[in-house]
Amino acid sequence: MKKFFLPITLSLLLALSACGTQQTPSATTANTQTEATAVATVTDETNSAATESGEPTLSDLIAEYKQNMKLDGDMFYTQEDVCDEPALSSYKKFASCSEESITVPGLNQSIVPQGMDYWKEMGWMLISGYASDENKNGGKGSALFAVDMESGRFVGEYFLKNMDGTYHTSHAGGVAVTKKNVFISNGSTLYRIPLTELLKQSGDATIVEEISVPVSASFANCSGGILWVGDFQYGDSYPTAEFRHMKNRQGGTYFAWTVGYILDDTTENELKASAMVKDSFATPDYVLSHTERIQGMSYLPEIGQIALSQSYGRTNTSTIMFYEDPMGDTPHATTMLNGVSVPVWFLDKKLDNKQLLALPMSEGIANIDGKLYVLFESGAEKYRLGGGKHPTDKVYVVDFTKW
Repeated sequence: MKKFFLPITLSLLLALSACGTQQTPSATTANTQTEATAVATVTDETNSAATESGEPTLSDLIAEYKQNMKLDGDMFYTQEDVCDEPALSSYKKFASCSEESITVPGLNQSIVPQGMDYWKEMGWMLISGYASDENKNGGKGSALFAVDMESGRFVGEYFLKNMDGTYHTSHAGGVAVTKKNVFISNGSTLYRIPLTELLKQSGDATIVEEISVPVSASFANCSGGILWVGDFQYGDSYPTAEFRHMKNRQGGTYFAWTVGYILDDTTENELKASAMVKDSFATPDYVLSHTERIQGMSYLPEIGQIALSQSYGRTNTSTIMFYEDPMGDTPHATTMLNGVSVPVWFLDKKLDNKQLLALPMSEGIANIDGKLYVLFESGAEKYRLGGGKHPTDKVYVVDFTKW
């Protein structure tokens, strides 16, 4: 039976209205409904206040955009089937519980897809990527794409720009959609772009803030009401700082973290004011310590799971790792960050852990109503034409209940 850890669970409840699906974590109490109702009331009051101010809310702008959006706008990038259907005979379990979903845009213009998250209010999957050949994307740097999940159509393209007006050229390894913003992650930094920047079919999307975080920021996600960002770590080639090296409950050492931030509606960047520390990284509320070669993460409270996307190499099988959600338990450890004691949970073998072998080169993953969407980078030109195994241009959706 789980031990109920009140401060963490209450914090999670307060965060659940901010992004992702609004589900209660696995540990609950008799007053959960009362607390959830209080959160809903605060949110309703905030929306009412925004409306009474006379300024259009984001919801107003979204409604106006949907009314006027043209489905066949001019796009620089294309959404094309560029790969033959991959052979799934070596991945029978993956084939039995997953199916093809949307086609990834930009693959014929040298885009290498990296991160992915779902913008529920728009019904869009947002996919980030970098250009492996700038001659094929007009020197426009990294990109963010919007794909409508109902129709599967490519409906928006955004050329990422830095605060100084230059094109952003990082790997754009992660995407996290919160209530007000979309965050792109790379190189120990979260790059913040207001969602209003995406309410146009195409054009520049300008970064307005750079937030330092205590991980390599190789991937990001917003799920279960929490903004997550984490490390890709692998041996000496991709090391991490010593303060992230922790003994797990089996006595082995994990070298990588994913950190979580409770979101705050009262700030523009949605991080708590207390999290922002001058001349240091933003202080997280949670730490998940985990294994190596992680390319994406998603929290699925609907089914009591935390999922990790693990891959490395164009010919190596990927693994989608599912762990029993431990965040209703007493923390397994703590760590001091910016003078604050932060709870730590290990995603280790003591949890009920299931592993799903998948096609090579899995990247970002995203939760929509308890189903896990998996992005692969193998359809990029540099891999499908460069010896990659079983390349795919599709996002796959995994139904955990069929496994």
